Amino acid sequence: MKFRKVIVGAVTLAVMFVSCSGLSCFALSDAGSDKPDDIDQSTFETVVKIDENLNMIMDKNENSEVVCQSDIDELAALIDRFNDSIIKQNSGLSQIHFDIIWKVDFVTSQIPEKDKLDMRNIQKSIESFNNIVRLLKPRTESAEAVG
Repeated sequence: MKFRKVIVGAVTLAVMFVSCSGLSCFALSDAGSDKPDDIDQSTFETVVKIDENLNMIMDKNENSEVVCQSDIDELAALIDRFNDSIIKQNSGLSQIHFDIIWKVDFVTSQIPEKDKLDMRNIQKSIESFNNIVRLLKPRTESAEAVG
């Protein structure tokens, strides 16, 4: 159990370092102050809420508290809102999009009794994000080729 806490802490620090070094620092309570230029305000606020939700789940794991189905459902709803905002923004993806989904995948994989939870909503939300990435990837590649 202690080893897992060390791993979770190290990975969280690594994600925060990579995100901050790429000007994609989303682990802040003041969402508006360090918003990257390549993401709109509502998407950024959703990312911050997802990050706060993930931190709450990690805290529950560290304190041996039970992660409830409502925690998972709330996270899935936030990811769906995040996916919708990406589609509405219609301008491609930045590193922050990938960082937060990676953190969702990592944190949810660390839930001790996740087999007792219905994880289908989270899986469906991540799958939707991956579909969005596939749809936007040709646009991003052609924009990079022009730029």
